[in-house]
Amino acid sequence: MLCMVNVKGDTAKEGAVYDVEKDTWQDMPEGMIAGWRGPVAAMDEDVMYVVDEAKGALRRYDPNKDVWEEVFESERLRGADQIAAGGGRVCVVCGGGIFVVDVSAATPRLWAVETPPGLEAVAIHILHRMSHAD
Repeated sequence: MLCMVNVKGDTAKEGAVYDVEKDTWQDMPEGMIAGWRGPVAAMDEDVMYVVDEAKGALRRYDPNKDVWEEVFESERLRGADQIAAGGGRVCVVCGGGIFVVDVSAATPRLWAVETPPGLEAVAIHILHRMSHAD
């Protein structure tokens, strides 16, 4: 499945969902499009996460209820430019920095990843073997 919206942020938008197997487009469910308020990523081709770039809230989409459920909120996630998800982690690029949220933990944890000196993060990808030492 491929999901797309026509504008960024918290504004009126249109969305569509592409079914790869049927080669067809359909309207995006109302709850999905209503909560699409920032960058979105899918984890393990199953669960979708969004960061509300105005509030700094990380949310997970529940397709059965057609709602985005809040997982974690932090000022550090405000202004999110891009996210990537995999291996129980969601990485968020904000203001050139990278923040990681461990969504697999009973209580989600957040930590910053320092970028190499002189470099600014503009795109990221998560490998499944990514981990964080406690």
